[in-house]
Amino acid sequence: MKGLFARDWAALAQVFAFLDEFAAAHRLDEPVRYTVALAVEELFTNMIKYHGDGAPEIPLHAEVVDGAVRIVLEDHDVERFDITEVPARDIDKPAPQRRSGGLGIHLVREMMDDFRYEYKDRCGTITIVKRLE
Repeated sequence: MKGLFARDWAALAQVFAFLDEFAAAHRLDEPVRYTVALAVEELFTNMIKYHGDGAPEIPLHAEVVDGAVRIVLEDHDVERFDITEVPARDIDKPAPQRRSGGLGIHLVREMMDDFRYEYKDRCGTITIVKRLE
């Protein structure tokens, strides 16, 4: 499935509806639905927050392939920022001693089985994969 969503906070409702339709079509169980939706929300909102001047729409592709859910988000007309290189969070430190930010990316890393970034021609592409049981 493919969707195209406005680079806007209000588009999150449409993103979730798209993911619900995809999950229903592929009979994904609730834990997989929740995990994928949480990861996509984090990545989509980061594109809005940190690349507000990018292309007005964000393409999202979702498929089930080789026993896994594969989601691809494309961030067009942006500078390179490899989100997979964000330093890992030290969650063992007490909260006041931790640096701020990065917890959402930490969750994406922990929840997904694969997390990749590619950049070409001013387009950042993020691919996440969640294996199905």
